[in-house]
Amino acid sequence: MKRICLTLAILILFTSGCAYIDIDKRSFVLAIGIDKEDPESSTFDIHLKIALPSGEANQEAQAFILETEKADSLAEGIEIIKQKADKELDFSHMKATLFGSNLKPKDVLTSLDWLKRRSDIQNISHIALASPNALVALETKPSDKQYASLALNTTLSQYIVESPFVASNFLFEFNRNRNERGISPSLPVIELDEEEVRIRDAMVLKGKDEWVEIDEEQVKFFNMLAHGLENETLKVADEEQYFFVRFKSFRSDWKLEENASKLHVQVNMKGDIEESSTHINENKLEPYQQQTEEELKKKITSLLTMFREENIDPLGLGLTYRATHFQSRDKEWEDWQKLYPDLEIDVDADVELISPGLIK
Repeated sequence: MKRICLTLAILILFTSGCAYIDIDKRSFVLAIGIDKEDPESSTFDIHLKIALPSGEANQEAQAFILETEKADSLAEGIEIIKQKADKELDFSHMKATLFGSNLKPKDVLTSLDWLKRRSDIQNISHIALASPNALVALETKPSDKQYASLALNTTLSQYIVESPFVASNFLFEFNRNRNERGISPSLPVIELDEEEVRIRDAMVLKGKDEWVEIDEEQVKFFNMLAHGLENETLKVADEEQYFFVRFKSFRSDWKLEENASKLHVQVNMKGDIEESSTHINENKLEPYQQQTEEELKKKITSLLTMFREENIDPLGLGLTYRATHFQSRDKEWEDWQKLYPDLEIDVDADVELISPGLIK
């Protein structure tokens, strides 16, 4: 009996100081924005997008507030905002981290230090650049979205609608790739079109001090190679006609020759013709298959050539080389840096068109 009483006394002693905070005493941060008025300044503008919860899904339920402070670091800015808050800041729903597009890569990498140390942020937050700045993107409140305060998170995550033009990236993924030899981290670029958030282009980090832009078409083919997107379309056109092919399956494989002088890329695609400017005979699909194959080869070769000429590697070809060559880490990396600028690119496409998509 004495043992039981002693155990209960110890449990009461250690649980009486519990730091649990009720949900109504928390402010849920949905997104963080980081800007600079002057790119050469050391002062950041830190923005927190905080949800104002409500019990009903009406216009009031879509409300949010933006807290902004100037500071020399992200940690300092958030501490200043905490001093003004009447509730505890909760980052467990913080799924978007935006950086102003005028920030230099070194500023982005500096700000990542606080974010990557937060276990409640690094595994759930997506990361992006915002044009013209992060504040404008966070202020946007589309009128046709039921939960406007969550629209940005939904767009970046692609859990509901998958877009080939969004080079989606988790915070932990970007941070891991920037420290890895053989892959260049990328970020989607958010732009504002009136009251709509649009994501089409992307930026690839070259070294540690330069961004390289890839446009929407390049982003599409990058996503196809990196993630094997399905249910997407490809436009094939010549002087006489055009047609669109919708993928039912898409697979790409690449292999480096043993001496890494040539990259072989094999693309296999099955699909239907979704739209055409002329009538297509379902019994004569071979010419359209050949045109589609040539279009794929041209687009993919152009993309990989651009990556090579810009000396960026978002597909991680360098990782493939290092994984198949067993020397010291420094020697593998030095060899790949010498080989990559002269890498020959060979793309082969195999397309099967199942039907012209016509109703009989």
